[in-house]
This record gives sequence, structure tokens and C-alpha cells, in this order.
Amino acid sequence: LRLLNAARIKMCNAFDHQVIPSRATIWAAAFEFGEHLNDYQGFNLSAFNHYRTGLMADVDTALADGSARQMSNVFEVFKFDFEKNEMPNAHSITFTPLATGKITAIVFWYEMHMDVEGDVILTNWPESIPPADFSMMEKDLHRISPLRQAVCHFQGNYIREVVKDEPVEIDVGYQQAWPQFVWPGTEMVAKESGERIPKPPPMPRHRLHFEKMKTETEKLEQQLQGGLMYDEEILGDGYAAAERIALEPNGNPNYLIDPNNANFFHMMFFL
Repeated sequence: LRLLNAARIKMCNAFDHQVIPSRATIWAAAFEFGEHLNDYQGFNLSAFNHYRTGLMADVDTALADGSARQMSNVFEVFKFDFEKNEMPNAHSITFTPLATGKITAIVFWYEMHMDVEGDVILTNWPESIPPADFSMMEKDLHRISPLRQAVCHFQGNYIREVVKDEPVEIDVGYQQAWPQFVWPGTEMVAKESGERIPKPPPMPRHRLHFEKMKTETEKLEQQLQGGLMYDEEILGDGYAAAERIALEPNGNPNYLIDPNNANFFHMMFFL
């Protein structure tokens, strides 16, 4: 989405061009994940729900094995018309829960019309969830493989308790081409990049320790990458070590390593 306008200007004729895909729709549904972990084979494993941070989910498998429960019908989130360059704005959506329980995630997927007529469709719509419009099944339909969907997990006090047939409202928008689902009244904060996100909820100590280790690891990776790229002394040592190991991996008792590994190490610096 961020590159589409620039690509249209630089690569397309103003009066004679076609955008592929022509149109796209984002669909979503509310889900409850992990409730079965409260009593799994006699054990309470619900603490693992605090680590649902992935961005993708296999809805078909989750529904089949009972690890997820669909909490709402499918609803339309965004509709894009790339041919006319019409993009949606942030807005609110109201949906009705199918059962009483907790909404722990919003799962969403796409339906893309690859041609102007809309006869060729590419989608990752879950096979276990009926389409919003059954005419889609009569088109030239293609599903990706492996079939997975995007997911926005809620944590802490963002998990919403709902009652069957009582409407629920949620705000939807997107940043950097990634949809954002936020409950009304949520306090927003700005990241260092300037991106606005919901204020992180209180976390248990084990999750806080996990986040601390994750942040320190990512910071260390950045420092190492920066050192190898910009520190001439480190680069010089690396070149010397790579050359010596590659030239005499078995001729020097100080460098007795597998020759294949020596070649890989050499390629890191010289190719």
C-alpha cells in the first residue's frame, strides 16, 4: 500500500494501465483462543496464553482441535479499489457475539480480485468458515497454501468479556499496511518510530522477564550488526581470521574446524 502510489506514477501510463490485484476486501471474525488450557489433561496451562504474540494462525486446525472458538460472524473490515486508487479510512464496526465468553483475538484474511471483472479471486479465507457471499465459490477461486490467516491477539485487560447477542463495537484502522483493531476508549502511546499503538497492558512477571530478554537480544543483534558494518577494527580482525581459516583450516592446530564451516566463514567476508 505504501509503494502503490509511487509505483503507479513511475511505472504506469496515466491513461492505459491495469493494477493487479484490481480490488481487495479484508474480512474478519472475533475468536476465543486458549480457553481449553484452563483444564488440559488435568493441568491448568493458561499461563501459555500470555505468549500468544504471533501474527499468523491456522484457523481451520484451531477450530478442528478445539483450541479456538468462533465468537462472531464474519464482518467486512476494509474494501480497497486499487484500480481507482480508493483507500478506506479508519472507522468503527459493530458486531454481535455468537456466544457468551471472551474475545481474545480478531482473525482477518483477504479476498483479492485479480481482474477488473472480479472473476479470478485469490484468498486465504478459512475453509471451515462459510463465505460472506456464496457467489465467491462460483468464481475462479484460488486459495494459498499453506492456508493461514493473520491475527491480532489481545492481552491482559484488552481481552473483552462478551455476552451472546449483545452488540460490541471495535475501532479499525491500519498503519504500514497492517490492520489495527482497538477497543473504543483504549489509551494510545507512540513508539520510537512514531507509530501509535495501544498502551501495553500489565503483564505477569514471567512475561515481563521474557520481554526483557527479547528486547536485550534484539538490541545485541543490532549492536553486533552495526559493529561488523561500521567498526574497521572488527572488520579487519574478521577479514584476517576468515582468510587464515579458509586457507589453512587443518594446517594450524589453533584452527581445527570442519573445512565446510571454514568455507562458509570465508564466504561471509569475501563474497
